[in-house]
Amino acid sequence: GLTNGTAYMFRVQATNAAGTGAFSGLSNTVTPAVVALTVPGAPTIGTPTAGNTTATVAWTPPASNGGSAITSFTVQVINPATGAQIGALASTTGPTAGTATSLLVTGLTNGTSYQFRVRAINLIGSSIPSGLSNTITPSAVVVVGVAPGAPIIRNAASGAAGGSITAIANWRPGAPGNSPISGYQVTAIPAAGGTSITSAVLTPGVARNQSFEMTLPAGNYRFRVVAINATGPGVASGLSNQVTAR
Repeated sequence: GLTNGTAYMFRVQATNAAGTGAFSGLSNTVTPAVVALTVPGAPTIGTPTAGNTTATVAWTPPASNGGSAITSFTVQVINPATGAQIGALASTTGPTAGTATSLLVTGLTNGTSYQFRVRAINLIGSSIPSGLSNTITPSAVVVVGVAPGAPIIRNAASGAAGGSITAIANWRPGAPGNSPISGYQVTAIPAAGGTSITSAVLTPGVARNQSFEMTLPAGNYRFRVVAINATGPGVASGLSNQVTAR
């Protein structure tokens, strides 16, 4: 029955059959407040690295912890063909579980393809999952990897007036490296400076010309694209022309 925003101190009396004793000393001061705690935001998935029956899954922690410290992360192993989870969730453990940015997932099958998703956990619960990672295939044979070449950036387009605020990146694949391109990431770079915005890993389309419509804050942007294969991300494309997210 206290009032939020008002400071209080406390003292305590004990009572028995003989009566009530003296008050304790005063406590420290506290101020009740409405604190809306939530689950964390979703982590951003990175590029996993295949090993011998293992994969090292990397991520960037979410910008928001929901008002409660992140206590751990869980990694979900996904069958790329069905989208179904394989096995149990793997979880970070130990004193650094809440600040980890990668996890070694063991018990995988060499020659089988996998994707991964990550969730952040706090005292309230689990975040929504990250986007899906690119596909990797563990192998007992260590292959010297060749990452993809730089995509060929093409003319970007402003978003359509009205509705969601978007702009469209366009590109063509570069050299695939020594394994097929499994994904792309598009970065929108604000013309006025500030923080760039990078997409989740995008599944390659079948067409020669690739594009991605990106939801952005209103403003002017240039795009840069990176291709990913089993080795990891390759060289970034050049910058696109400047367009307006609207």
